[in-house]
Amino acid sequence: MDCVETLEEEHREGMQEEAGHHHEEHKDHDDHTEHGGDHDAHDHLGGVTEIDEHVWTSPANAAALTRRFGEELAALDATHGTEYRENAEAYAAEIYRLESEYHDFFDGLTDRSIGFVDRFPLRYFAGEFRLDYYAAFPGCSTQTEPSAATVAFLTDKVREENISTVWY
Repeated sequence: MDCVETLEEEHREGMQEEAGHHHEEHKDHDDHTEHGGDHDAHDHLGGVTEIDEHVWTSPANAAALTRRFGEELAALDATHGTEYRENAEAYAAEIYRLESEYHDFFDGLTDRSIGFVDRFPLRYFAGEFRLDYYAAFPGCSTQTEPSAATVAFLTDKVREENISTVWY
């Protein structure tokens, strides 16, 4: 993943806290800080920060990863290196074509809020397409069932903002 910028998990309004994991201590930190590799990195306060590993949900990241895979395979198998690179480049071009279509679609929306009543693995996607989101948990949460308070918060947000689709 060192070919793309990684992001810390983001705790948003209404997200349920995991027992023993408090995000208040991270309030002053920039959520868009790049981290190098460790999923459970330690911040300078001694707390654990979770890196959201769902980097491929951003088409730009998926294309960068595809190119990197092509280069790595070419290094491992020089005999077929050109083929790996050409195939990776062709696939990355297809990803960029789809990314352009996604931008056209999302750029035409006036309502850019989405609801997700589960773990939210689409932070990179939401960031790339400037979508606002409400979710029960961050992407790497170990929790599987939202509390009644979390469901009530999300239900109220869906009604308040007329969010037309809620994913689970």
